Amino acid sequence: DLEAARANGVLFFPINPGKEEKSWERFYREGLSRFTAGSYAGDYEADLIAEFCASAGFEVKAVNNGQEALKLAETWVPDLITLDIEMPGMTGLEVIKTLQGNPLTSKIPVVVISVVAKGALEEGALSGVHKVFEKPLSFQRLIGQLKDLLAAQPTPPHPIRPLLESYTKLYV
Repeated sequence: DLEAARANGVLFFPINPGKEEKSWERFYREGLSRFTAGSYAGDYEADLIAEFCASAGFEVKAVNNGQEALKLAETWVPDLITLDIEMPGMTGLEVIKTLQGNPLTSKIPVVVISVVAKGALEEGALSGVHKVFEKPLSFQRLIGQLKDLLAAQPTPPHPIRPLLESYTKLYV
């Protein structure tokens, strides 16, 4: 997984269970050049996370910033929201505070996935957040933790619909 790769100083690319051949083809076709060019992080990595979550059975939608995420959270009411702290327009912390202050969204579990998560956690800025993942992360661990978090929630009146954000995109 990603943690083991980082510990050994090597690069990591997620291989989706059940789609191993296509994952390896994609790595060869586009991932390898992004690794060597240094353009792996950002939108490309966010798209990989969304694809990995979709392959694990999550319903995934995308928005481009925190303001759009707040609108979607009110109208779609996901079962889970994950977001980065550093986002365009509103910061993740501003999004969290707004979500917590809104009766329609205050009960939605929030998971932070961010490079700066540890520092924000130490400063106490992430109160009310259900889980924090620091990038780089293990995709398998992320999926397991999201499923555990959702299983612990009261049964929703609709299928599980997590709202996922990473970098500049918000995935639902």
